[in-house]
Amino acid sequence: MSCAERQRRANRANAMKSTGPRTAQGKARASRNARRHGLTMPPPADQVAAFYRVIVGAQTQAGRGRGRDRLDADLERAAWKLAEAEARVVRASRAIEREIDMLFALQTRLTKGADEMRRHADLGLRDYAKTHPRKAAAVNRFLSCFERERATHRDRMRVGARYLAEAEAQRHKALVRWCALLET
Repeated sequence: MSCAERQRRANRANAMKSTGPRTAQGKARASRNARRHGLTMPPPADQVAAFYRVIVGAQTQAGRGRGRDRLDADLERAAWKLAEAEARVVRASRAIEREIDMLFALQTRLTKGADEMRRHADLGLRDYAKTHPRKAAAVNRFLSCFERERATHRDRMRVGARYLAEAEAQRHKALVRWCALLET
């Protein structure tokens, strides 16, 4: 048996082991993975409709797309796709902005907490830890809690940035299609 054949068999055996969740509970949990932040859901119809009205209104004012029904139908579909893409960009941008605001609020709380601790502890942190071990442990828990929260917001920002890049790519594709239809 050749090396390649052994590797293929090993790959197949590993693939059989990693088939995902098998229980109903595990499958239900895995099905909700992408819904945690709401960025994968379709954008709200009212928001898409508002963008659509702006796009179609601008197109109507320019006097383009009139005359042939087929072109109008294509333009309407392209306008709707462009409106959906714009709504996704706006939603992802707002999600990132929310996380940035949360990080600033967290930083403000941390600064206030640190100032409060400094006021109560005129000694250096090491001396304070020696003289007040329980309070020092509480300070460490306080700081580690903020660090975990900060890491959570950073992770959410990374997810938002990924969805924003995807939404911008969809918008670009829809805009190219829209412009191509306007030129014909």
